[in-house]
Amino acid sequence: MAIGQQHLHPVRGNQTCMSLALELGIELVPKVWMEWRSHDLLADWDRTFPHLCNNAFLMTAERYMQVVAHPGIDPRTDEVTMNRVLQEGEAPMCFLGKSFGIHPAWGTFGQDYKNEMEDFALNAIANHLRRTMVHTMAESGAAPARESGEARENRRASDRSMHVYLRTHL
Repeated sequence: MAIGQQHLHPVRGNQTCMSLALELGIELVPKVWMEWRSHDLLADWDRTFPHLCNNAFLMTAERYMQVVAHPGIDPRTDEVTMNRVLQEGEAPMCFLGKSFGIHPAWGTFGQDYKNEMEDFALNAIANHLRRTMVHTMAESGAAPARESGEARENRRASDRSMHVYLRTHL
């Protein structure tokens, strides 16, 4: 499969589906994000999984320099070039089994919309981690640190923007 054709993901071409997929993924965060799992490392020597989405990737600095110095790199993202360099090389792609990741959006509908979706995802995950931390501290009897006025206002603004996003897009 040609690298250019690997981007024909059905969610990428439909803004409603993209928003719904993100909403459904975010709903799973409290259920699975902090859950301990045993992760098998899947080494794909045969390239059964032909495309790597960059939720996270690990490689040597030298290999990554090949990506960012590649003459065909897209200045907005390293994902396509990352896959091209991986396909040109001999190393396998490796994946963590039973892992959970969120790919908030593609740039199909403009960078502003993509940034908005990514901010929404980041805020949802940060809010979940904050609630988890406060709950864990309460269970252990530790007193949570006092939130500064600026930090409290930033958190409230973030919460408000998430609620506005949900009301207007979902």
